[in-house]
Amino acid sequence: MLCSQIHVDLPSEETERTPRFVEKVRSRFGRPTDLRTGKEQLTMQCGEVVAAIMACFHRANICDVMSLVVDDSALFVDVEGKDDDAPELLEAARRHTRRSPQFGELQLAAEHHIDGLHIVIEVRVLGSVQVGERELQILFSARPEENVHRPGESAESYANRLIAFAGGDALQSAIQTLERLTSNVGRQFQDQIGICAVVQGAVEVMLVHPNADEIKNISDVDFATLAGHTYVPLPATVHPDNYNRYFADPLYDFQNLILIGEVLEHRAWATAQLVLLEEDGSLWGTGDALETCDLARWQQLPQFLYCLDGTLLLAELASVA
Repeated sequence: MLCSQIHVDLPSEETERTPRFVEKVRSRFGRPTDLRTGKEQLTMQCGEVVAAIMACFHRANICDVMSLVVDDSALFVDVEGKDDDAPELLEAARRHTRRSPQFGELQLAAEHHIDGLHIVIEVRVLGSVQVGERELQILFSARPEENVHRPGESAESYANRLIAFAGGDALQSAIQTLERLTSNVGRQFQDQIGICAVVQGAVEVMLVHPNADEIKNISDVDFATLAGHTYVPLPATVHPDNYNRYFADPLYDFQNLILIGEVLEHRAWATAQLVLLEEDGSLWGTGDALETCDLARWQQLPQFLYCLDGTLLLAELASVA
């Protein structure tokens, strides 16, 4: 629901290609050839990168890691959801570095709880990039814990809590919490690695419009016996909301429909920080330009608010999706 990101420029060197025979001959006669490839190669080894990331996380009080993947090989996966398992991840990275110090792509995922926010932090590092591009990207994806469905809660009660959240001040507080964490992590990378550039993006509020099948699936949910989210430390799925990849919520689409309804009906969160996405991740609209959105698909949306005995009643789904 809330997201932000950081881009970090890591130590690297521009690479050169191997000269051809003709170019070698020309160079002997004072006619050198430009061998630059236009790409930069990371000068840090795998273990160094992981150690630097975890040192920055430790200084920001982030210690609960979920997975580490290097070049499609899962080096560490916290299947049990244990706390403070950074030492195990670091050891796995050290063992891998002894066999293969260089890498093409590295991905590390962690989770963090702070001031009512549950946050997924995903770090992606590329071993080689185009000159001028940054090698490291940190994606923050957060959800207010008060927006989680409570055991035994009816659809109507849950919808009413979401509506109250949309109309209150809790969102702004959540945005400020994620802004502080993002800034703190950025400072830690600046201090730890001594790199030349850390670029921090603004916090966005992201809502995703589900497709027709996802809307229909809501009617099959038994709110009274709902078990909660599914923890996926090594997700294989693609989803616009990175949080939902690691903590799959059976009521994710329900939550988005209710909140989008509040946005369109009552102009909740009508700022540039609000981003509305299609289910494939493409942009549908922004909070400061709602009049440009195609509202026809949402004309039936208020019907989603009618509940009976904990079951959501859906009508004319095809016209909504």
